[in-house]
Amino acid sequence: MTFSPKTILVPIDFSEHSRKALGCAADLGASFRSRIVVLTVIEDRFPYPDLYSFKHPSEDFYKEMRERALNELKKVVQLVPHVKECMDLFVTRGYPAEKILEVAGQEKADLIIMGTHGTGGIGHIFLGSVSQKVLHRAVCPVMLVRHSADE
Repeated sequence: MTFSPKTILVPIDFSEHSRKALGCAADLGASFRSRIVVLTVIEDRFPYPDLYSFKHPSEDFYKEMRERALNELKKVVQLVPHVKECMDLFVTRGYPAEKILEVAGQEKADLIIMGTHGTGGIGHIFLGSVSQKVLHRAVCPVMLVRHSADE
């Protein structure tokens, strides 16, 4: 049996790690004629809460963040050598690992390719990582891509 992914999900956080993962996905997707789903997640928390009034961010704030994220995704995708029309761009709001897994299910992803910072040691134990959570909970294969410092 050969593995031929029809849909590849690529979560992007705009880091070099995730950009490299998108490049890998584009190369692999070109080989298999896969549909590439590019996703970014806006974390569902306000960066500067008003502690005195306990105000929650307005929907306008998240709408503006979504528009900015979508514009950034478009720019990132244009830099990929194998850009095809079969790249779909998604921006959603929530907790990254949960949303990545949710979108993978909704879009019937056969493969998730994502960047990893390769954090290890005590920081990893306490903080965990989005890639680690996705790796352990995904129902499809997950490919983690590291960006080395000498690239």
